[in-house]
Amino acid sequence: KRSGKVTATATRSPSPVVTLSPAPATIPTRVPPTATPAPPLFGLTALYNNVGITDDGAPGTGNLDGFGNSYSAQALQHAGLMPGVTLTLDHIAFTWPAATPGNPDNVLVQGQTLVVNTSHPLTTLGFLGSTNFFPTQQPFTLTFSDGSTRDVMVGLSEWTLAFQAQYGNQLIATMPNYNSSQGKQTKNVYVFFTEVAVPSSKLLQRITFPKGVAMHIFAVGARP
Repeated sequence: KRSGKVTATATRSPSPVVTLSPAPATIPTRVPPTATPAPPLFGLTALYNNVGITDDGAPGTGNLDGFGNSYSAQALQHAGLMPGVTLTLDHIAFTWPAATPGNPDNVLVQGQTLVVNTSHPLTTLGFLGSTNFFPTQQPFTLTFSDGSTRDVMVGLSEWTLAFQAQYGNQLIATMPNYNSSQGKQTKNVYVFFTEVAVPSSKLLQRITFPKGVAMHIFAVGARP
C-alpha cells in the first residue's frame, strides 16, 4: 500500500509598497496690515464736560440745568435716541452720545475749541442740543485754513420748551419725563436740531464756542 506524502508550500505575500509623499511646503501666513481708522470729523467727545443724561435707576447723577435735573436715558431711547445711534437730519449725519448714563455726554459751552478733521470744504454745520433757563442764540467762531475767521449765529431752544421753539429749531425728540435728585419727574422735555451755513469756498479747521451761556451741545454734524 502506498503511503501519501503531503508537501506544504508556503506562499509569501508580497511586501506592501509604501509611498512616501513629500511634506507640503510651509506657506507663511500673511497678516494683513491694520488700517488706522480715520479720525472723526468732529472730536466732540474730548470736550464733554457735563452730565445731561442719567439712568432712571440713578436719577440724581446728572446736572443739565444747574438744579440736578437731566434727560432720562430710558425716555431718550424710547424716543429713538439710543446711545451711539446715527441719525440723519437734512442730509447731515449725527452720532448721538454713546456715553454710559451718568457720565459726561455733552458740551456745556465755555469757550472751547472744536477741531474739524476734514480736507474738503463744508457748506453746512448742524447741532443737536438744548439750553436751560432761556433760549439762547450766540456767535460761534469759525476759523479757516487761510487764517480768516467768521462768526455764525447758533441758537437753541430751552429744554422744557417754556418759551416755545426758537431760531428755526426743529424738534427731534420729545420725552414725557426727566430725572431729578428726587427721582422721575413727569413733564415733557425736548431735544432740538439747528443748522447754519458755512462759506463753501474755504476749508474749516476749528469751531470756537461762546462763553457764559447755558447751551448744551450733544452732537455736531456737517454737510459737504
